[in-house]
Parts: sequence; C-alpha cells; structure tokens
Amino acid sequence: MFKEAFEAGEVSALGHHSYAKMIRSENRAGAKSHWQKAIEKDPLVGTFYYELGRLELASKNEEEGKRLQSLARELDPEVDAWSIDLDFAASE
Repeated sequence: MFKEAFEAGEVSALGHHSYAKMIRSENRAGAKSHWQKAIEKDPLVGTFYYELGRLELASKNEEEGKRLQSLARELDPEVDAWSIDLDFAASE
C-alpha cells in the first residue's frame, strides 16, 4: 500500500514517518529520506526530528543526531519520554 501511495504522490508526513519506522532496520538511507520528507511536509512535529536524530546517532553522526534531538525537544519537551529502540540495539 505504501508503494501505491508513493507512486500516486499522496503520502502525508505521518505516512512517511510510519514507513521510515518500518524500514529503518534494513534501509537506513531510505528511512532517512522518508523522515526528511516528513519534516518537509510538517516541520513542527518533534517526533520526526527525534527519530531522524536517533538514526543519525546509530549511523555514528553524533553531532547531527544530537542537534536534531535537541530541536525535537524544543518542539515537544516530552518527545523522548518513552524512548526505546530495540531495532537499533540489536543491530549495533
């Protein structure tokens, strides 16, 4: 269904976010692209920045990861209240 939505150009910011979460374990570059698209479509959602920041941290890009997570907390101070990521922990 995501493929059809992408081809039709009808994917919301939340759709990009959901798809990025689904593929991040096996396709980090693709996930990064989808979180960037989610941010372009809705730049005031802290979760998108936070998840992109986690992806950057997992990719050893600490400075950018911390910057994105800091921005996420400015938008939503509770964005990481329940943060746990077993996908990244298992792949490291």
